[in-house]
Amino acid sequence: TIRAYALDKLAESGEAEEMAHRHAVFFRDLFARAAEGPFVDFLPRYVRDLDNMRAALGWAFSRGTEKVDIAIGLAVAAGPVLLATFMLPECHRWSEQALLVLNNNRRGTADEMRLQASLGYSLMYTRGGDAAQAALDRALALAEHCGEVLYQIWLLGALNILYFRNGNCRMALQCARRNSAVAKVIGDPAAFASAHFMLATALYLVGDLDGSRMEFEATLQNRSHAR
Repeated sequence: TIRAYALDKLAESGEAEEMAHRHAVFFRDLFARAAEGPFVDFLPRYVRDLDNMRAALGWAFSRGTEKVDIAIGLAVAAGPVLLATFMLPECHRWSEQALLVLNNNRRGTADEMRLQASLGYSLMYTRGGDAAQAALDRALALAEHCGEVLYQIWLLGALNILYFRNGNCRMALQCARRNSAVAKVIGDPAAFASAHFMLATALYLVGDLDGSRMEFEATLQNRSHAR
């Protein structure tokens, strides 16, 4: 009742649009940290504000080109949280809408990378097919161009899963080998453990059992030093 009363008063005063703008900017900035990497820390903090994010997204995209920069920023920031909570249809919807209105200034940037990554990952689990692979491939190319190594590891893992789901074990193995090279750049035990595990699984499924055993053993060795 209080909320409805306050909204009526905002409309009467002519301040509703300004408050909606401030609200959208606030939650875009609040969720911005989540967009820095595909792995969301302190997830409960973001989950409790998902309804605010939805309201901000709906408002920004309903204003057409007038608020397009805010709308894109909101979609970029919301993607990792929506993926982490497996709200895949919503992630697909907002990422796709943002990509449709993406301007030339943001094409080829980390913003497009994050939107393509969110779109491709959500499509992989909801529809699959060529559209998911195209989005993930584009995101990976941009991650390499922008030097986003964490996104490279995450995207190679997603493509690895997608190829296995499609029965293309050779391409899945190729992704695993590329992932191992990226892990060496990061030099983190958790990255090494993940890379060894992905490569071990890929080698197992193509029939290289000796190679798979060695990689699984390396996974266990690195696991003791990783989170």
